[in-house]
Amino acid sequence: MKVLVVTFEYPPYAGGIATYTLTVAEALARLACEVRVLAPAYRGSAALDAGLASTTVRMPVGHGTNELVRFVPGLVHLHAELARFRPDVALLASDLAHGIGAVACSARAVPFVTVVHGSEIAKHFPARTPKQRLQAIWLRRAYRSATGVICVSAYVKGLMERAGFGAERIAVVHNGVEDRLVEERADASREADLRRRHGIGSRKVVLTFARLTPRKGQDLMIRALADVLARHPDACYVVAGTGDDEARLRALAGELGVGGAVVFTGRVAEEDKVALLDLCDAYVLPSREEDQRVEGLGIALLEAAARARPLVAGRHGGVPEVVEDGTNGYLVDPADPRGLADRVAELLDDPARARAMGAAARAIVRERFLASRMAEACRDRLAAAVASARNRDA
Repeated sequence: MKVLVVTFEYPPYAGGIATYTLTVAEALARLACEVRVLAPAYRGSAALDAGLASTTVRMPVGHGTNELVRFVPGLVHLHAELARFRPDVALLASDLAHGIGAVACSARAVPFVTVVHGSEIAKHFPARTPKQRLQAIWLRRAYRSATGVICVSAYVKGLMERAGFGAERIAVVHNGVEDRLVEERADASREADLRRRHGIGSRKVVLTFARLTPRKGQDLMIRALADVLARHPDACYVVAGTGDDEARLRALAGELGVGGAVVFTGRVAEEDKVALLDLCDAYVLPSREEDQRVEGLGIALLEAAARARPLVAGRHGGVPEVVEDGTNGYLVDPADPRGLADRVAELLDDPARARAMGAAARAIVRERFLASRMAEACRDRLAAAVASARNRDA
């Protein structure tokens, strides 16, 4: 089966949709699908693409929030790629790809499946601005004309149903993380190097590895940190990743007097990701709805869970489908820094309990959230879309 994956967020850009799209494209390729990905060009793209099982075609459309400016160039590139590759089916993996893909695929009679992550619906249904109303028209057309719709969580499916989309063509296929993350052995020497490089030393580590954006809630953990330090003065909070919120987070840490216990790593190299997750004592993601964006499921949580880290996360969006409160971690009110501090401190108080929760987190990933399982479900949905289109044309 020839699959064209269309996205406007893709590595080396760092973000949940980018990670998801790369993971599903590579996993589908390992299932003997012929996969081609149409994605924006970024600095460093060529080196990444050379090592992939799927083929990547880069388009010079840039990245950002100005979707209307990118719509026409993206549409031109997609029409050209559909003509060259002649796929059996298209998988549209980001909201801009939904709108553009619905137009181009319908024009060329290519069946398509959309992947909905959550914020597309929260932002546009109901629409609040003229721009959103225009985008909502395209998205509504996309979801209603798609041969199938994949939602990354039951929470996202609920958003779609409340927005008026029928459940009959919607399937929940949970995000999955690369199977190797579960099995890869820890590298003590790399962990030690990271501790030296970032000045962590032997301190206990609370980690958030996600884009630096208000929605991810790093500011809540910074507000909670003083209470954690009162019980564990040897602890530190490692804020890993990049994003527009870094300056605000640094200023907040300084204002609250905890700047010396907050470590900003900047961009994390792919080869350091596992070691960074392995060195933490607790993984925290107090995410919340912010600027009409939601946490559809939380790939970052799945990656930490795959490395047997106990989780502390905001009770929001699809997160409760990953974090079972009291089993593999804790759910907290994403507006309550004191409650967050208490849960983090509890994990640092009791390393044996933290290890047990981490083991449970890894077991849940093995059972429900592996990339191989996600890819098999996606492949079946794509194959069903191809069969449906053929039956309709017969």
